[in-house]
Amino acid sequence: LDVVFTPTAAQTYTGNLTINSNLHNHPTITIPMTGTGFLDNAPVAEDVCIQGPPVEFQILTGSYEYSDPDGDEEGDSVYAWYRIVDGVDEYIEYSTESTYQLQAEDTGKQIVFEVTPYDCHGMPGETVRSQPIGPIENVPPPRNLSAVVENMNTVILTWEPPQRYDRGFVGYRVFRGGLNVSTITDPNLLTF
Repeated sequence: LDVVFTPTAAQTYTGNLTINSNLHNHPTITIPMTGTGFLDNAPVAEDVCIQGPPVEFQILTGSYEYSDPDGDEEGDSVYAWYRIVDGVDEYIEYSTESTYQLQAEDTGKQIVFEVTPYDCHGMPGETVRSQPIGPIENVPPPRNLSAVVENMNTVILTWEPPQRYDRGFVGYRVFRGGLNVSTITDPNLLTF
């Protein structure tokens, strides 16, 4: 190509692509070309953080502020989630969305969200990670459990729902001496 340029703004450029060949009838092939050149500065992800309760089976959401010095819209930014095991960040397989549902294997560990911002032209920015959250807790027990004895043989239990837990919550199990004496399948029922 016999045109060399360094664009400073969006400009249209024309030139010729010259190919030297070993073809007998065509020792030189010239192809006219036209194109637009422009600068594309890398986008930036700032204020990367995680929102949501650090409780197993709950959903966490990674969030960040996207900006681009050229004013370009955000493209297909890349996301990843990591769990910290013995001080080492381990990639969580298939965690490529901005949300992540915590798993049992996350319990007791910290979680990190990572984003690599891309603009609409496919230009990547610097990869940025959130501060870790956690450690991730087990499903919490009911709050404010109290017992009242009635008629010498009856104990009435009352409680409030667990704090910071809402996804997939289906009820309660009541134990006496380590044995399950009842399963309550209505999470709105707060007495036994």
